[in-house]
Amino acid sequence: MPLCPTDITAKREKIICAACTALAREFRLIDPLIYANFFHFAQSQQTYDEITAIVSRNFPGGQMIFGCSGDALISWGVEPVVAVDLEFSAADIFLFFRLIVTKTTESVEMHHVAFSFEGAGEAPSAEANTERLRLALETARQPA
Repeated sequence: MPLCPTDITAKREKIICAACTALAREFRLIDPLIYANFFHFAQSQQTYDEITAIVSRNFPGGQMIFGCSGDALISWGVEPVVAVDLEFSAADIFLFFRLIVTKTTESVEMHHVAFSFEGAGEAPSAEANTERLRLALETARQPA
C-alpha cells in the first residue's frame, strides 16, 4: 500500500531533522534575542556571518546554505522559539525548509522539495526519492 502524501512529508521531515541535529545544537549557542534582532530588524552582519559559519561547519560541502530569513518568537513565560530558513541542493535534489529550534527540541517544516530525473527512464517512487534525500543529506555532512 503506497504512503499518502502527508506520510511521505512526515518521513522526509524526520530525515531532515535527524540530519540537522548537530546544526540545531550549534544554533542554540546564539542567544534568541540576537536572532530576534536579526530577523525582525535586519540588524548585524555579524549574526548573518555566524549563522552562515555554523551551517558551513555542519555541511562543509556547501550544499546547505542559510536562506537569509527566519523568525524568533520570544514571549513572557514561554520558551523562546527560533526558526531558521535553509536551502539544500545536491546534484538532483532541491530542498527548502525551516529548522525550528527551542531550548530542548528541534523540528523541521519542509516548504518544498524537488527531484530532478535527468537521464532517468522513469521517475523513481516516493520511497526511492526519500532514500535519495536521506543519502544526499548524509553525504553533505561529511567533510569535503
